[in-house]
Amino acid sequence: MPKTTPNSMKDTEKHLRGNGLSKFIPTTVFGRCSTCRAKSRHRLIQRQTVARPMPVSWVSHRLSGMATARLGLTALDCSDPSVLADFWAALLGGEVAHRNDEFHAVKVDGDWLVAVKVQDYKPPTWPDPTVPKQMHLHLKVDDLDAAQTDAVRLGARVATEQTNPEHWRILLDPAGHPFCLATQLLD
Repeated sequence: MPKTTPNSMKDTEKHLRGNGLSKFIPTTVFGRCSTCRAKSRHRLIQRQTVARPMPVSWVSHRLSGMATARLGLTALDCSDPSVLADFWAALLGGEVAHRNDEFHAVKVDGDWLVAVKVQDYKPPTWPDPTVPKQMHLHLKVDDLDAAQTDAVRLGARVATEQTNPEHWRILLDPAGHPFCLATQLLD
């Protein structure tokens, strides 16, 4: 890890060179800008395949321990937000704190899970790749069998394919999104 945090662009470049991170210093490129098509000098970030993949501001920002963003909520597409929000609120012990025609928001321990209405919604057909899953949740539980029973009672379905049922169970929520119940997750 770096010894100090830089205060200016020159300090940042010096800091990066001194810590063996010179590959993160952006280069000045002359020519047409790929975004605005202007013929001028631009400070552009080159692609990962080139020696200088990331801007100095990104590296100094990351080295200082500051995050650019924080997770605000998780949104799940569906055809009926009411059913999906009620399911997740019951399963996670949260409450449906907001309801309207377009989405229903579930608040769980300060986090948000939102069910969003999508016209012509098609649920994932996992494990069949016809309509792939875009994401899935892993939920930590103490007892796999009891948690699976509760989830099914609330409206989930057990997935036909179970890749490692001793350690996690794969279920589908009422809108067809896969999610896992697991006794061990990353700490």
